[in-house]
Amino acid sequence: MKYLDKAGAFAKNHSTVLQNFTYMSILEIFLLLAPIITYPYLTKVMGLELFGVILTAQMLASYATLIIDFGSNSICARFVSINRDNKDKLSEIVNSVLCARLSLFFLCFLVYVLIVFIVPVYREYLWLFIFTYGLTISDVIFPRYYFQGIEQMRVITL
Repeated sequence: MKYLDKAGAFAKNHSTVLQNFTYMSILEIFLLLAPIITYPYLTKVMGLELFGVILTAQMLASYATLIIDFGSNSICARFVSINRDNKDKLSEIVNSVLCARLSLFFLCFLVYVLIVFIVPVYREYLWLFIFTYGLTISDVIFPRYYFQGIEQMRVITL
């Protein structure tokens, strides 16, 4: 019983951390299981060649996402956490990050389209590549770092 009391006290004192950990764990488990469930179906329906082209487009878009993020989800979460009570500073942080991400989004789009035009096989699937690049928009406009900084992982997970 002594250990249960300690565990209950720990959970009560660290409820926000435990809640955030739970939500982030749910999100990561979903992100890991989704491909295992969907990929076999997609390869059967589309065929291996088209599925390979789609994965290539997703991979290129993922590289663009890494560049667009430029580490802001980890670094800016710290600044948001430090300034969580200062609305003016929070607004400045969010606006600065959004402007930087939009600039990188358009720069990466130009490089992305250039790559698509250089590789002949990709040129055949131009619209597929352009629509796949649209996946990066969510990383541009969704302020994940903000919700991490104010410790509201529930919003990110939902």
